[in-house]
Amino acid sequence: RQAQIIILEILKFIPVIIIFAFLDLGKNISFSDSFLVLDKVVFLDSP
Repeated sequence: RQAQIIILEILKFIPVIIIFAFLDLGKNISFSDSFLVLDKVVFLDSP
């Protein structure tokens, strides 16, 4: 039961980590490039 609580806590923080990662990327690459990367990651399995 303790493990489930820890997993839920981690899952809550994942979106925050992703947002910070993209903000950090945004400093180095242009905004459109970050969206292209996001598009590739999100739709990787799509035909």
